[in-house]
Amino acid sequence: MINWSMLQEGIDLSRLFSRLMQGNVMLGIVLAIIGLTLSLISTRFCRMVRKTSHVDANDRLIIIMKSFGLILILVALVIIVVE
Repeated sequence: MINWSMLQEGIDLSRLFSRLMQGNVMLGIVLAIIGLTLSLISTRFCRMVRKTSHVDANDRLIIIMKSFGLILILVALVIIVVE
């Protein structure tokens, strides 16, 4: 449910910063960054490990790294939402 009075008054930055400074939110942000990084560098990492210039998109290492990155992002979302 939307708190319309808060929207009319403006955003309370002190509440926003206090929410961002909670331990579970900071942990969730760190896990989300790690998961996104794993997903983005999986192809480059696989090329480096396999020592080839072309790696198939169905390579097992790429799929494992992207899946693990997605799992980290989902865990981060759950950690951030649950207080």
